[in-house]
Amino acid sequence: MENNYVPYGRSARFAKNQTNDDHFRREVYIGVIDQISQELDSRFDEVNMELLSCMSAFNPKDSFASFDAQKLRRLADFYPKDIFGTDLLKLEL
Repeated sequence: MENNYVPYGRSARFAKNQTNDDHFRREVYIGVIDQISQELDSRFDEVNMELLSCMSAFNPKDSFASFDAQKLRRLADFYPKDIFGTDLLKLEL
């Protein structure tokens, strides 16, 4: 991947000075990531995106380093019948 990139059918003399890795990063990787991002945006509406964002408070990585009480409170607002008032008071502490 560290070799210089030469487009098919072109002379190496006229090729841009870039490595294969640089070329694939610009032409392939970024395009694929952009396409995936657009597809995810079209599949999830605003409410679902907020719900997923709030669920990140439950991520156990690094001893719940991403824990955020505000996100947990917003998540509880999505489920008013399942969360009791006393539990909401505990969240505010």
